[in-house]
Amino acid sequence: MDEWDRLGADADATLTDDQRYGPNLAIDTVCHESDLHEALGLPRVDREHWQPFLDVTMCYLGRQLRDSPTLRIEDEQGAQWSCGIGQPATLLRADGYELLRANLSRRSLRQIAAWEWARTPTEEMIHGFGVFGTRVDDQPIPPRQSRS
Repeated sequence: MDEWDRLGADADATLTDDQRYGPNLAIDTVCHESDLHEALGLPRVDREHWQPFLDVTMCYLGRQLRDSPTLRIEDEQGAQWSCGIGQPATLLRADGYELLRANLSRRSLRQIAAWEWARTPTEEMIHGFGVFGTRVDDQPIPPRQSRS
C-alpha cells in the first residue's frame, strides 16, 4: 500500500482510453484483489469494484468467438451480450462476477461448462473464455455478499 501511495498518481496518469482492451492497472488490481479473496475464503469483492470491467472482458470474449455460432449471454442483472455470427444458437445465463472471473482465466473449463446453458455449448464457446488462456484446475468460488 505504501508503494501504491507513492506511485498511484503517476500510474493513474498513464491510463488512457487506448488501454480499454490492453494492459490496464485498474483491472489488474481488481483481478488480483479477487484472487486474494478467493484464496482466503473471503466473500467476493464488491460489485461496484468489478462491474466496470465486465463489459470490457465480454468484448474480449466477443472477439474470441467472432466466427463461431452465436452465443447470447445474460447475467443476473439483465445485461446481455452476443458473440458470434448469425442468429443466437446458444443461450448462457451466468452470474456477472463468474463471467468476469472466467474471462480473466480464473475459472476452469469444467466450471464454465457447468453454468446454465440452454443447448449444449460448443467446445469453442467454453474455450473462448480466458484472456490468459484456459484453465483445467477448478478455482474457489467465493460466497456472494448480500449487496453484490
